[in-house]
Amino acid sequence: MAHVLVVDDETDVLNALARSLRLDGHEVTRAGTAADAIAAAREHPFELVVLDYIMPTMSGVELLNRLREVIPAIRSILVSGKLDSDVAEEDLAADLRDLVEVDLYLHKPVETAKLLESVRILLNESVEKDWKSLAKRNLYQKKKTKTIRQVEKSMNARKKK
Repeated sequence: MAHVLVVDDETDVLNALARSLRLDGHEVTRAGTAADAIAAAREHPFELVVLDYIMPTMSGVELLNRLREVIPAIRSILVSGKLDSDVAEEDLAADLRDLVEVDLYLHKPVETAKLLESVRILLNESVEKDWKSLAKRNLYQKKKTKTIRQVEKSMNARKKK
């Protein structure tokens, strides 16, 4: 299985996500802060990071960008309970993937089955896709990306139409 980094400032959520992944056979490293996550990434070549969007020192998207400086091809699942739950999850996930380069988005509370299915999907994608994704990230690195709040506003505007 894979070596997965789980990052969340809420201990209960962190432990629940880590336990679910461990029981599915993954090697899991937990981090309660962005600094701990960056330090862990310097020590281990993680294949996947599951991270919270809202944390005290930096957002999950900012942390993901810092992690990609250390591990460029790392896959990502962003979780949050603070985003607008009225917006269709599929639409929000597509916007996050396109605009801030998050591989998948899951709304809290995360269902264990959905988390494990998402992890399997990301880890089973082909190596060719990994390299294409990495190349795309590098090509558009200078492109200004939207924040999740901007994505949320555009989704809410789309919903009102």
